[in-house]
Amino acid sequence: MAIISGTVFGVMQLQPVKNYVAEQLEDQFSAQYQGVISIGNLGGLLPLNVEMKDVRIYPDKKIYKPVFQTEAIVARVDVWSLLQNRLFIHSVKIASPDVHVNPDSSFSIEKAFLRISG
Repeated sequence: MAIISGTVFGVMQLQPVKNYVAEQLEDQFSAQYQGVISIGNLGGLLPLNVEMKDVRIYPDKKIYKPVFQTEAIVARVDVWSLLQNRLFIHSVKIASPDVHVNPDSSFSIEKAFLRISG
């Protein structure tokens, strides 16, 4: 069991796997919300620490100016919560965030987080 766990942990550190995880995060976000998220690079010691660089959130698929952008987001994740299909984050650091908040405007982060009706 330890060999299998070590192998899975090692595979998660490969950049192609991290690229795949970033693509899945982007796809899942777009499937649930009106907005679009773009992750320039995903790194860190997965699944314990996640580092996303050049993160941008757009209000929808038609607007190409982000309503949120940051140089990096670093998060410490609780692994046990992942095993229970939950996500618990111990800490988050966001470097140089730029956020547009205006509920009365279509160009605001609130629009990006509107759920897509299914």
